[in-house]
Amino acid sequence: MQIVARGVDGSLRTARETATGFTAWTDISGGNTFTGSPDAVLDWGQGVQVVARTTGGSVVRSGETAPGSATWNPWSAPLGTSVLDPVAASGTSDHAVLLVDAAGVGKLVRFQPGA
Repeated sequence: MQIVARGVDGSLRTARETATGFTAWTDISGGNTFTGSPDAVLDWGQGVQVVARTTGGSVVRSGETAPGSATWNPWSAPLGTSVLDPVAASGTSDHAVLLVDAAGVGKLVRFQPGA
């Protein structure tokens, strides 16, 4: 199991369960400040993929460089903006994130992990 959570300082951190307990928290913020709750999905070929909302309302994504890796890809350019926390979904060949605008209109934005 792997946990991704936002700290009170707006950072995103992750910890992984091992045979002896959880690892120490690792900051994966990459200089960004986040708000709300991040969402994570497991991609069997790419590892954990995360979408999160910055304090400016942009939704960005990142993920492990390889399954089980302690290193993460840089955060993407914004996938769009959302007034609600993003919700990620995983398919067999791609992923999608739900974005909701100020009028309450939602849209799905597809992305390829690691791209």
